[in-house]
Amino acid sequence: MPHVKFIDENGTLIGEKYPTDKALSHCKAIGLDLVEVVPNTSPPVCKALDFGKFRFQAAKKKQVVKKQQLKEIKLRPGIGDEDYRVKLKRTKQFLEGNNKVKVSLRFRGREIMHSGIGFALVNRMVQDLEEICVVEKPASSEGRQIIIILGPKKTPS
Repeated sequence: MPHVKFIDENGTLIGEKYPTDKALSHCKAIGLDLVEVVPNTSPPVCKALDFGKFRFQAAKKKQVVKKQQLKEIKLRPGIGDEDYRVKLKRTKQFLEGNNKVKVSLRFRGREIMHSGIGFALVNRMVQDLEEICVVEKPASSEGRQIIIILGPKKTPS
């Protein structure tokens, strides 16, 4: 690649079709690396950066994205009131921790005949959490279980 779109260490655009060898010599003179930040354009965008720091920041961004996970809470149709409160409290903690929560209610044996009880239980959980959660995937029956995915409510910034 004979030419690049070159951005200097201060973030200012030096040239649209800047010679690659000049960009390299400029980076060596100031003790930085010439890093290709947008390779899929013509000409590619290159920036004067410390490559080690660039890799560290990219890894840190990836870690933040990975941090928000899909947690799962498993319920049964005949759950007791105290057990329900424990599951509700744990779901609330997950949502406040900025995680998505998959609530799955599994039926065994003939319990599947009373799927209305399961949907009522899942809807009760959504109503109890409506101040802090958003339904990302509504309750649906998948085989012998009911699944719903809840996400944290976005707070206005």
